[in-house]
Amino acid sequence: MKNIFERTLIICPHADDELFTFGFLYSKENHFKKIDLLLIGCNQNRQKEAIISAKINKLNLINMQSNIVCIDSFYHLNFKKLKKYFSKNLGNYDLVLSPLIEGGHQDHDTVTAALLKSKESENFKVKILLYSTYRSMDKIPHLFRCGIPKGVFNNQKYYYSFTFKSIKSITKTILYAYKSQYLTWLILLPFLIIAYMLKELNYMIIAENLSFDYILGMSPKRPLYQTYRNLKRSTWFGYIQ
Repeated sequence: MKNIFERTLIICPHADDELFTFGFLYSKENHFKKIDLLLIGCNQNRQKEAIISAKINKLNLINMQSNIVCIDSFYHLNFKKLKKYFSKNLGNYDLVLSPLIEGGHQDHDTVTAALLKSKESENFKVKILLYSTYRSMDKIPHLFRCGIPKGVFNNQKYYYSFTFKSIKSITKTILYAYKSQYLTWLILLPFLIIAYMLKELNYMIIAENLSFDYILGMSPKRPLYQTYRNLKRSTWFGYIQ
């Protein structure tokens, strides 16, 4: 028997992040009646690509309201506005998909921090699943791979089958929509293969009953953005209080 979701929201910090949800969206166990894709970033060229992605995958693309202008790598400057936006709109959905707080890109962590804090303050009855896009490797902290390592969030996993349709949809969307990101996805490919082989692409983290502090505590102590984007974890944390 399929799980039926009436109205689903995919929170997409940057255009193409939604690709990490396609394994779930095209799984055999789940059916979605309406899917909204919220693009946070304001890059016009990437937005055009997101429009193509939404059309291919029958998603309803919605843009962040005009008074919230999020510049790449600086979303944390708009944390309070993002939190307020989610507080007003979360109640419209029965399922929300958002990036896992994993120290990969500060924008991903900022968006989900705002989501979780608004959920806690408003006490919304909504199912929240967090999808992975980055993950630091403990033994090789300067590299990353997609997927969620074994031993993390063991009791909060929502499993689904990663089907051929999922792979086909991801490939088609990259080829037709995200032409500017070919190099990025080529670099990601070996990490995706590793995650697929380790069965780390067939589940998300169930977060509606997890606190923000708990999820943050499971993220790397030295995030990738501190290594590559010169933003200290403590500085980022200061913006999301």
